[in-house]
Amino acid sequence: MLLAKKDKDEQVLLAADQAWTESSSDSDQEINAYMVFMAQIEKVLSD
Repeated sequence: MLLAKKDKDEQVLLAADQAWTESSSDSDQEINAYMVFMAQIEKVLSD
């Protein structure tokens, strides 16, 4: 299960199995933003 949240600096943090990881490169951030978007869609569809 993938979780996402924003920290106080508005950086998106992703968690897989509750192990928070923070991306540093632009390409990782782009991928993470897409993953967050997909996770949000999945949440909406599952509700």
